[in-house]
Amino acid sequence: MIKCSAVLAFCVVGSATAAEAAGAISVDNVVIAGAEARPAVIIDVTEFRDGTTNAPRLLPGPKHYSLSIVTRDPVSAFESQLSQTATTKHFTIGTESGRTYLGCLLAGLSSEGTGGGFRYIYALRCADVT
Repeated sequence: MIKCSAVLAFCVVGSATAAEAAGAISVDNVVIAGAEARPAVIIDVTEFRDGTTNAPRLLPGPKHYSLSIVTRDPVSAFESQLSQTATTKHFTIGTESGRTYLGCLLAGLSSEGTGGGFRYIYALRCADVT
């Protein structure tokens, strides 16, 4: 079951799978109406040569998960993290692709556009993805 508030532009869902089924973005199981996710995964790779050949050897390192949430309206859960005195909160983000990002911290806020095309871009760094 999904309950929506047109005034506040959000929906509360029973689980992240409901948000995924609706093709929406959720923050801690609250659907963010009209939002889109822009994921990025960076894997550190170390290149070295062992001296026996000129061919490089590659070793995979840690994975770094980043996610940007783009929306026309401010997201109160993220806005509350902008204050210097805010208590740090880790978020769980469900995306329209069905991926769930875990242990996410707000890493920044930027914007794009003007007037009716203005959008907030919340940058998050996450511990894991499923």
